[in-house]
Amino acid sequence: VSKKPIIGGIILAAIIGVVFVGAQINPDNPENGEV
Repeated sequence: VSKKPIIGGIILAAIIGVVFVGAQINPDNPENGEV
């Protein structure tokens, strides 16, 4: 069984987590205009 999908999922979750935390820390980020 290839573990690449699992690794990809972990990386994707990490990226989403970083973006979510970044949005929480800096809600005035101009890139988050749709919030």
